[in-house]
Amino acid sequence: MHVDAPTMILLTGGIALIAALSLANEWRRGREPAIGLWSIGFACIAVGSSLSISRLAGWYVAGIWLPHGMLIAAHACFLFGVAEHVGVRPRRLWLTALLPWAICYLLPADMGSAPLLVLVNSLTVSVYALACALLLLRFGDGSANQRMLGGLFAFHGVVYLIRAALVGVDGAFVNLGRFEGFAVSAGLFHGVFVAMLLALLMISAVRGRRESDLATLAHNDPLTGIYNRRAFLALTGKALSAPAPRQALPVAVLLFDLDHFKRLNDTHGHAFGDRVLQDFAATVRDRLPGEAIFARLGGEEFAAFLPRTSAKEAAELGWAIVGAFAEERAKGIGATVSAGLATAAEALPVETLIEAADTALYEAKRRGRNRVEQAPAVTSSAPSAYPLPGQVTRAYHCA
Repeated sequence: MHVDAPTMILLTGGIALIAALSLANEWRRGREPAIGLWSIGFACIAVGSSLSISRLAGWYVAGIWLPHGMLIAAHACFLFGVAEHVGVRPRRLWLTALLPWAICYLLPADMGSAPLLVLVNSLTVSVYALACALLLLRFGDGSANQRMLGGLFAFHGVVYLIRAALVGVDGAFVNLGRFEGFAVSAGLFHGVFVAMLLALLMISAVRGRRESDLATLAHNDPLTGIYNRRAFLALTGKALSAPAPRQALPVAVLLFDLDHFKRLNDTHGHAFGDRVLQDFAATVRDRLPGEAIFARLGGEEFAAFLPRTSAKEAAELGWAIVGAFAEERAKGIGATVSAGLATAAEALPVETLIEAADTALYEAKRRGRNRVEQAPAVTSSAPSAYPLPGQVTRAYHCA
C-alpha cells in the first residue's frame, strides 16, 4: 500500500501542535508542571515533524538526525511529566538517555538506512515510553484515565522495541531519506495514531485529576485529611437508606470532643492546636475498622460511624481511642478527649444518633472528661427519649 509520507508527517505534526496548544491552555488554568512538560513534549514532536520533511532535499542533520532527537526529547518531557503527575520525584539521570543520540551526530551522514541512529532512537523512545507506563500503572491513582494512558504508553514502548529489532532486516528501513521501507511506513501510521490518543488521554487524565481534587476539597477536611461534616452526613445517610439498610445494622456513632482545646490553643498557639487535631485524627484512623466513616464535624469535634457494630464493641473501641490518645499526648503536653456513644438496632437518621451521642458527650464532660459515656439505645418508637444529664447508662474510664 502506498503511503504519502509528507502528508502523514504533516498530519502527525498538526496533531502534535494542536495537542501542545491544548495542553498549554490547560496549564494556564492550574499551572501544573506535568501539563507544561507534556505540552513541551508535543511541541518537540511538532517541530521535529516539520523538520523531517527537509530530508527529501538531502539534509541529513535537519531532516533525520535532529527530528530523531526531537522525538527523544519529547518522550523525556512525557516521562518527567508523568512523574510529576503521579507524585514521583523526577531524576535527572533519565536525561542521560539523550547522550547516545547526541553521539550519533559524530557519525558520517548516511541518507540511506542510518541503522545506528534508528536503533538508538527506537531503544531510547521505548525505554522512556515503558517507564511512563510503569509509573502510571504502579504509582497512579488507579483511575480509568491513568490506566488507559499507561496502557497506551506500554503499547507504544513495545512497538518501538519491535522497530529496534527490525533494524538490519531486509526491506524494513530501505532509505530514510526517501521514507522507504515497510517499517518506515508502519511508523508513520503509528505516529499519527499514538499522537492523537496520547493527546486525548493526557487531557482526560488532567481533567480527571482536577475533578478528583475538587471532590476531595468538597468532602475532606483540609487540616486532617478526613471527611468533613457534609461528607459524613451524605455517606452515613446513604448507608442507612440503602436498599438493604439492615446489612449495616446494628450501628453506632462515637462523638469525640478534645478536652480544654481552647485553652491549649491560647497557651501554646494555633500551630500546636493544629498538630493536636492531626494527631488525634491519625490516632482514630489507625484504630477504626475499614468500613467506618470518620469525619471532623467542626472545630475540635469528630464523629465516627460504625456499621455492623454492637454497643459493647463500639464502647470498647471508644475506650481504646480515648486511652491511646491520652497516652500518646502524655509524652508531650497533655491533651485528652471525651467521647459520647449512641447505638441503634434499626435504620434511623444519623442526626438522631448524633444528637443522642452529643448528650452522652456532655455527660462525659460533666463527669470529668477523658472518658466514654454511652447513651441508651435509640429507637424509632421513642425518638425524643434522649438521655438527660445523669441518665447515661454506662461510663468507661481510661486507665
